[in-house]
Amino acid sequence: VDGDVAALLAHGSLASGLALISITALVVGLIVALGALYRERDAQARAADLQFALEKSTLERQALDAQLTRLHAQIEPHFLFNTLATVKRLYRTEPTSGERMLESLKRYLETALPQIRGTGTTLGKEFELVRAYLEILQIRMGKRLVFSVTLPMELADVEFPSMMLITLVENSIKHGLAPADLGGTVLLRARRVGAALEVSVADDGVGFG
Repeated sequence: VDGDVAALLAHGSLASGLALISITALVVGLIVALGALYRERDAQARAADLQFALEKSTLERQALDAQLTRLHAQIEPHFLFNTLATVKRLYRTEPTSGERMLESLKRYLETALPQIRGTGTTLGKEFELVRAYLEILQIRMGKRLVFSVTLPMELADVEFPSMMLITLVENSIKHGLAPADLGGTVLLRARRVGAALEVSVADDGVGFG
């Protein structure tokens, strides 16, 4: 048998073929190994990018939540003190208006306090909060404030970020109507636009210009 093997290997073409097969197998093995390594590293890189994106999104949301909390910590006490002072004055001069304002303030607090502590609410509760807020300001501002609130019943239970809408309305009053001599109108509306929810706050005050 050894002699037969030696005879086969003696043929140069057969030896060259065996060597070529061995080298080819080695190269293919290296390519497969490198490909597997590359795919593993690529998968790890994509996973790292996804984790970074998730962490970034979480941090951005937390930053927005903190900003809204700080904003309302500044605005709410000022609003409450002014409202209570107005209620006290109205009960001496216009008891009916004072009672109306106190009732609106009660509804405002009943809606606002749970939402400030929470992370989410419904569009219906947000609109209820804004309506109570605007009713209070309307008593204080008189004819200088007119408002319209439009919320279809089918949208009342839609989830909505807590305390976001009231911030827009507060800015509309502060920067739009308060500086205007004759005041103006605030329009609050929600509607479906295709598959999206559109909520808008508009006013005809002086604006940011």
